[in-house]
Amino acid sequence: MGDRAFADDRWRLDKIWHDFRFAIRNLLKSPLFVATAVCTLAIGIGANTAVFSLIDSVLLRPLPLIKDQQRLLNLFTANRNGEYGHSSYPDYLDYQEEKEVFSGMAAFLSVDVNLSSNGFAERIKGELVSTNYFAVLGVRPELGHDFDSRVEESTVMLGAGLWKRRFAGDPGVIGKTILINQKSFTVIGIMPQGFRGASLESMSELWAPVKAIVHFMHGK
Repeated sequence: MGDRAFADDRWRLDKIWHDFRFAIRNLLKSPLFVATAVCTLAIGIGANTAVFSLIDSVLLRPLPLIKDQQRLLNLFTANRNGEYGHSSYPDYLDYQEEKEVFSGMAAFLSVDVNLSSNGFAERIKGELVSTNYFAVLGVRPELGHDFDSRVEESTVMLGAGLWKRRFAGDPGVIGKTILINQKSFTVIGIMPQGFRGASLESMSELWAPVKAIVHFMHGK
């Protein structure tokens, strides 16, 4: 019985090897077809990998460092046509009064700004945020401190990546002045590595208080 099973397995292996050699010989007869097929497969695999990487980083992975993400919501406001868009700052102040609905609420606005330091200028993605933004997200700075109700409008917090890239990870940058949209801002804190903001698509590298909006919007 054992010899017969062995013979059957040997026959199957021989058939697979015969089919494999037959396929190789036919492919070698049509090199152009083979090259086209390989290129098509490579493009298809590359495209699928890129799409999956995007979906994985934006939709599947959780927001880095933010606590209780299952309880985190983004609120939008509908206009008269029923179209949803970002809420205004006055709306945010009204929503804050709903103490029985939300345990905390923060506001943020994504902006692109010009950062100048050490004789070099760079376009940076940032956010204007309410003073309780980091407290609501449950994220604390790695160095320095975050905003509070007494914060000056000309203060800023840096992401760890930006801090290492532009300031070589120097702790002495805390308390120093940098130029954002040609306006002087004092660095008060460094956020932990990986933190990029509260939204899935955000790649923010610096944060300033909402009251700094006049410098961000008109200093471009």
